[in-house]
Amino acid sequence: MAMNGNGAGGAVDFSAFVPLDTIEHEVLAPDGSRTGWVITLCDVSHPKAQAHINDQTRRRLHKEKLQEQAMVNGRKYQADERSVDESRLDNVRWLTSRIVDWTPVRLPFISAEPVRFSDEAATRALMHPKLTFVLTQLVDVLVAERSFMQRSPMASEPSPSASSFSPPESQTEPHTASS
Repeated sequence: MAMNGNGAGGAVDFSAFVPLDTIEHEVLAPDGSRTGWVITLCDVSHPKAQAHINDQTRRRLHKEKLQEQAMVNGRKYQADERSVDESRLDNVRWLTSRIVDWTPVRLPFISAEPVRFSDEAATRALMHPKLTFVLTQLVDVLVAERSFMQRSPMASEPSPSASSFSPPESQTEPHTASS
């Protein structure tokens, strides 16, 4: 009988290593205070994120095909020129592909009414220069390897880098987890 990494026989249980489907991130104000604006982010395996990845892959493959055809036919490939705004929009679209919901938020520089989540609203909000601090926080959460990892029920102390625990009342950790 095979032994697993813990010295026990039988199947290895990977359930503790499977990322959570979603996490909730409370946006912090630039001064670090809590805002109450909670954004639900999805893991890369979520269908919404996968659709974006597949779209980007199709675009890249099409571009590679055009480059290869130009090379085979002895022509120079003319790369598309992109503006700063186009590049930023691509980054915001990636980020939006990982947002599944948020609590309605008042953004008076965008709308007189509370802004409810939609991909269009997220794109409009995250493209606005006044919300660069939000964009930065969301990117930091999404690129942090441990953001979507489940917290071990045997852990006695929460890890400050984990996003899947409820903070002690004296701390203002911005993440909580949900599945």
